[in-house]
Amino acid sequence: MFFVLPDAPHPQGGINVSISFAEILKRNGVDTFLLFDSADYHYPFLGDHAVPTTYTPQPNAAGLKQKIKNLRHGRVVRDPRLKRRGANELVTPKPDDIFVLPEYSYDRERFRFPVGRHVLLCQGYKPLFNSAIRMPGEMASQHPQMTAAVGTSEISMKAVAAFSGCDPFYVPLFLERGRYQFCDAKKKKISYMPRRRTEELNGLVTLLQNNPAMRDYEFVAIDGVPAREVDRHLTESLIFLSGSQRDGFGMPPAEAMAMGCITIGYTGVGGDEFFTRETGFPIPEDDTVAFYETVVSVAQAYAKDPSTLDQLRAQASEAILGRYTVSATETALMNLWRTLELSAIPN
Repeated sequence: MFFVLPDAPHPQGGINVSISFAEILKRNGVDTFLLFDSADYHYPFLGDHAVPTTYTPQPNAAGLKQKIKNLRHGRVVRDPRLKRRGANELVTPKPDDIFVLPEYSYDRERFRFPVGRHVLLCQGYKPLFNSAIRMPGEMASQHPQMTAAVGTSEISMKAVAAFSGCDPFYVPLFLERGRYQFCDAKKKKISYMPRRRTEELNGLVTLLQNNPAMRDYEFVAIDGVPAREVDRHLTESLIFLSGSQRDGFGMPPAEAMAMGCITIGYTGVGGDEFFTRETGFPIPEDDTVAFYETVVSVAQAYAKDPSTLDQLRAQASEAILGRYTVSATETALMNLWRTLELSAIPN
């Protein structure tokens, strides 16, 4: 089984999830590989893993298109960590191979692997929507090589059924206890991840910093730092500002809740399944005024009597860690693998 991944110049949550899925499958005896575009590409943003890396070049047109896009967005790969000469083995697709194709590029990746079976992996509903638009009149379920489709959240499951015509498997995401755990002692620190809604979040923080009620708080933008730095900031932060936007799940607010942060902000649609009034302070979409007012009122309430909000964040942490477990993901992935094995047996 090959997880098809891009040569990403920066950390991507979807790649992290794919690698974690591949690790679980390999740990359970499945011959699993990561498949990149280049022989020397290395994804350094997740740390070490035991999954072998391979490559097969992008077709010229698709490869050129990606290079132009990278140049346009300033994503030229210069970081020496992204290259490890001769690290990846060249793959020639075979009929028995299974290629796990990401939703955002399914419309072109299916032509890249003319032999073998395909599994559509949908982590985000908007990328699948865009992919479906680029192949109007077609459904993934009509493609002969399509063997299975996977959704990793409630909205992703709905998107697969609606836009691909496939009956999806549900493979939940997970937050591993140990790395993620409730942190009782907190600093007067507010963290946020400005990769989404950058202008809005930065502007909101500027206004909050000038509010007398927020005078004692430190504000930290978590962006482009290693996972251990992300964990440290979430461990220390009392409040996390969620900028989720059209997400398939929204891992940042889930991670913040797991670490015991009071989470305030947008659910991004995908977060509706866990980001509720029982676990945090969801804000109506694009209501920046309500976002600002809620942060201030929460800080003021915590200063007067922290007990109620401490109970909320403890309950939120347990709700996340109790629901999104490694064992649930492992069970789902192995059920998917057994189904794929059975589909390879002739009638």
